Amino acid sequence: MDIFNALSARCKYRKICVKNPYSGIHRPEIVQYSASQRVGILLILLIFIMIKIFKEIREERIFQDQKWGVQNHDPMTWLSILMEEVGETARAALEEKFGAKPSVSCDGRYVYNFPGKYRSELIQVAAVAVAMIECLDRNWDKK
Repeated sequence: MDIFNALSARCKYRKICVKNPYSGIHRPEIVQYSASQRVGILLILLIFIMIKIFKEIREERIFQDQKWGVQNHDPMTWLSILMEEVGETARAALEEKFGAKPSVSCDGRYVYNFPGKYRSELIQVAAVAVAMIECLDRNWDKK
């Protein structure tokens, strides 16, 4: 099931309170959202998910710059760094499949669970890719 269908199923109905005009008593009632309302809700939810992910990538980039300083490498060096991060991501996936153990990541963060470690490595992969683009943009005019 893709994320659109999953979120669509979650926001198909809403609960509202309706006042009975005769008795004045409020009672809950479930009302179905229209298709356009559901699409709007889904877009807002997806935007919040993306913002959260991009914030984590930005925080990782700040951490990398604090740890290593601004890096200016040639493309092959960058690819080596990126592949090292991809390798750590593959290792996290393999550990989950064949027996995960708690471990300390190379930056000293202690990671216990598979989704956390795997996700953390994916954020690092994305952050290195962003650093590669930053380096390219920073040095493009110099050549």
